[in-house]
Amino acid sequence: MVLNGNWGTADLNVLFKSGTNTGCCAATYPNAGIGCKIEEEDCSFSQGYWFANNVNHRNGIHPWYVDATDPSLGLKTVTIGGKTYTNAEGLAIWNSSNKGGIEDSKKAFTQLSAILLSGVDIAADVSLTTAVATIECWLSTQSKLTDTFLPNQSNGSIANCGNAKNAADVISTWINTHHCAE
Repeated sequence: MVLNGNWGTADLNVLFKSGTNTGCCAATYPNAGIGCKIEEEDCSFSQGYWFANNVNHRNGIHPWYVDATDPSLGLKTVTIGGKTYTNAEGLAIWNSSNKGGIEDSKKAFTQLSAILLSGVDIAADVSLTTAVATIECWLSTQSKLTDTFLPNQSNGSIANCGNAKNAADVISTWINTHHCAE
């Protein structure tokens, strides 16, 4: 049996049967029980954790491993606006020039990527659900983002999808109040 999450422990009382000629047996294993799952609020690492140079990560960059304990399983991707982005593509977007300010698409992409990579249950928070829907709506109308294609949102697109820059701010605020401890 595999359990995911944080589980309380207590004595484990078990009943078991072995074979057709053996009766049922009972045993107690101290401190091995399975209690109720301890509910924790979702948390997220920031865009800086996933994209910025960081001395805590090998080569200064955080890889998007599927499983950090087993890098051989490969890297995650994120899908935003119907387009799939690799770790390298995400880093290229992050490292693109901010000359003249951060483009709406860059801000929206990196903030949404941070909560997706952190495994946040977006449906559990209506503010996130709305913000993500806004970004997804707008970026689904754009070509795939690259380090040289990072558009700002037009007024017409804001009228159709909502303001993606404001949606990215909502995600940023959520991450700041729900930042993962480790």
